[in-house]
Amino acid sequence: YKEIWIFRDIVDMMISVSHFLPSLWGIELPLNEEEMCSFLLDSGDVQSALISLADAWLHRNDDNVLLLFYENMLKDHKSAVEQIARFMDINLPSDEIECIMKQTTKEGMLKHHEVFACRTQARNAHKARGFAFDETKLVGKVRRDTGAAKMRAEGSNIDAAVGRAWKHVAAAKTGFVDYESMRQSHRS
Repeated sequence: YKEIWIFRDIVDMMISVSHFLPSLWGIELPLNEEEMCSFLLDSGDVQSALISLADAWLHRNDDNVLLLFYENMLKDHKSAVEQIARFMDINLPSDEIECIMKQTTKEGMLKHHEVFACRTQARNAHKARGFAFDETKLVGKVRRDTGAAKMRAEGSNIDAAVGRAWKHVAAAKTGFVDYESMRQSHRS
């Protein structure tokens, strides 16, 4: 079997989750960005993601592993599609590559956002909080800009908390001081 690992900057991921998860599940009283990020830090989700990233990094040169970074995929979408096809030993003609690229852009996915709705997760989230579940309020995961870059530019304690988690979980295994230095060193 083959494994494709895709990682995203953890702070950006947490901020994105704070925006899409409540609306994805149709929860009307969501946590704000800092509350959601604190929850993800406290619940061990960040530590788990860092452990997975460190493990994937150690196997990045294995023949059955393809390690990709979300930010690189956004920067050069076509190369990412071609790289995945090569890794999977699929010869794609240029028209199919173009079709895949259109279908996997944010704009392309927004056209069919309802297929990205997680009904079972939403039902469970509502049940856990004692809320009535209305499936008609569900939306897909695909979102317009969440403002993650703006929040980071304004600064927050979230970067510092993730930095401490990185130091304790990923730095020793990978030798990198942070996610960005790892991403920049990787030839995707």
